Amino acid sequence: AAAALVGAAALWVQAGAVEAAQVATPVLERVGARLGADVPFFLRGGAALYDGTGTHFVRDFASRKDTVVIIKPREGLSTAAVYRAFDDLRAAGTPAEDPFPEEFASGLAADIPLCNSLQAPAVGMAPVIGDIVRWAAAQPGVCAAQMSGSGSAVFVICSDFAGACKLTAGAKTRGWWARTSAFGPVKAAAVPA
Repeated sequence: AAAALVGAAALWVQAGAVEAAQVATPVLERVGARLGADVPFFLRGGAALYDGTGTHFVRDFASRKDTVVIIKPREGLSTAAVYRAFDDLRAAGTPAEDPFPEEFASGLAADIPLCNSLQAPAVGMAPVIGDIVRWAAAQPGVCAAQMSGSGSAVFVICSDFAGACKLTAGAKTRGWWARTSAFGPVKAAAVPA
């Protein structure tokens, strides 16, 4: 949605329908927030803290530069169902991880410990997510493994590119979708043809 919004804005400016200032990033972020909670983040890019439903920018961080592997099982999860399961766990008295640790003060994304309050309810709904996290964490050269967002994808931070490629190959042999990538300050953008 962020990329489509950026592309549409570029076409509107090119066609003379709007001035560039009318579709500047803050304007697109307000429009994007109505399209989806993640859209403002992808318009800004990099590493950032958002609060509320994920649409209110708080601050940014220096991006990580690690190699990362994304692993996804065949099973998907409904975001709404994961949030309902999270609410049920909270109502039952299960505490959530603290999403605002002291380490936010450093300004470096790499200094922030990983936590995802949605991982436990998602694993309860799709145990394979826990299987992926445990399997990946036990592999050589893995620094950390965590579910991404509301699932079902898992990201695995690796110490080097060669190890990440081996991890990707190993995940595929287990029947999971996997890709090697890297963290960086990328955001949705219109790229000239």
